[in-house]
Amino acid sequence: MSEELLTSLRDKAAFKPKPPDYELAHAHVPLGEVGLPDPIEDRVIAAMRSEDENSVLIVAPPGCGKSSLLAWSAAQASTLPDTRTYSRSTCPWGTMPRQSTRP
Repeated sequence: MSEELLTSLRDKAAFKPKPPDYELAHAHVPLGEVGLPDPIEDRVIAAMRSEDENSVLIVAPPGCGKSSLLAWSAAQASTLPDTRTYSRSTCPWGTMPRQSTRP
């Protein structure tokens, strides 16, 4: 591809360097569904719903799904009854159907 073509595509916003949060939430695959033991999603949701100052540290290289994990967890936490979700990762797009992470 030529530099001119790449510049034109960039200027037309043909590339999406960071999808919006609602797309990240929909793209997330719960780790329990792929067979990983002790998936982190439940701990993240519990920390988001807690009235105490609970927190969960998520450390991973770029592109490993940290933002999608937070977006999905916020969406799941917002669908649970009687929630008070306080998080830096907000859920402005509404709610998503709750997906079970357990068989």
